[in-house]
Amino acid sequence: MIEVRELSKVYGDTKAVDNVSFTVKTGVVTGFLGPNGAGKSTTMRMILGLDKPTHGDVLINGQRYVDSRTPLSLLGSLLEAKSVDKGRSAYNHLRAVGATMGIGKTRINEVIEMVGLESVKKKNAAKFSLGMSQRLGIATALLGDPEILVLDEPVNGLDPDGIMWIRNLLKDLARQGRTIFLSSHLMSEMELTAEHLIVIGKGKILADMSMHEFISRSSQNYVQVVSPQADSFVSVLTSNGGIIRTRDKNSIEVSALSSATVGDLALANQIALHQLADVAPSLESAFMELTEDQVSFHGHNAEESK
Repeated sequence: MIEVRELSKVYGDTKAVDNVSFTVKTGVVTGFLGPNGAGKSTTMRMILGLDKPTHGDVLINGQRYVDSRTPLSLLGSLLEAKSVDKGRSAYNHLRAVGATMGIGKTRINEVIEMVGLESVKKKNAAKFSLGMSQRLGIATALLGDPEILVLDEPVNGLDPDGIMWIRNLLKDLARQGRTIFLSSHLMSEMELTAEHLIVIGKGKILADMSMHEFISRSSQNYVQVVSPQADSFVSVLTSNGGIIRTRDKNSIEVSALSSATVGDLALANQIALHQLADVAPSLESAFMELTEDQVSFHGHNAEESK
C-alpha cells in the first residue's frame, strides 16, 4: 500500500504539488491521471524518494521507501525507459541491478522471458527501440518480484501485442494482491486497465474514485431514445426535467433523466419505444470535462491562430 500524506513540493514561486493526500490500495490497478504540468511526475518521484517533499511524507507499506532494506522486493518502478548504461546489454543491465540485491541468473532469465526479450538479451541496450526499452524497464521493475509497482507511461512505444501483454500482466499482478500504481496519457488503455483513478490538476487532487464512478459522474452521460413518436415525446421529457442534447426525426439524446425514468414516462404517455439505451462517455471525454480549467499548456488549431 502507498500512503501519500499532505504532500507538497515547491520550486521557487511554483507549487508543483499542493497538499496532496491519497492511498493506493493493494489488489487494485490504480490509474494516475492529469494534464501536462499537473504534478504527476513530481508526485511519483517523491513517492520513490527521488525528490524531497517541501512538506508531507509518503509511506510504502508503513515505511519510507529509502529506508527499506530490500527496496527491489518492496517496490519496482519505471519512470524513464531509456535510463540504461549505454555500454551494457539488456542481460548485463539486469545482472548489475540484481547484484545489488543478490538476485541471480535464474530470476534474470525469468523476467527476460516474461517481457519477451530473449532474442535480444545480449544486444546493446542503447540501440533498443523505445518499445524494447520499455520492455527492459518493465523487466527491471519486476526483477525483485516486488509487492508494489509504480509505472510511468509503461505502454509508451509498445505495439498492440505489447500493450495487451502489459495490460493483462498488471491485472494479474493486482489479482495476486499486489499494489499497482500506473500513469499514462493513453486514456483508452487506462480505461481498460485501471479499476480506480486518482486525478491531479495544478498540483491538487481533483478525483479519487473508482473508474465506474468517475465516468458515470460525467455530465456527458445520456439516454438514447428511438421512437416513431419522437416529436411528441420531446415535450414530455423536457417537462419532466430532461435536457435534450440532440435529436433527429426518430432519435433523441436526453440527459438529466435515467433510462428507467424515460421508460416509465413512455409507458405513462403511451409512447412507442424502438430503442432505449444508457450511453456513457469514454474516460477521455470524462477526463477532459473535469480538467478543462486545469490545463497549463493549451494547443490551438491553425484556423484559431489566423
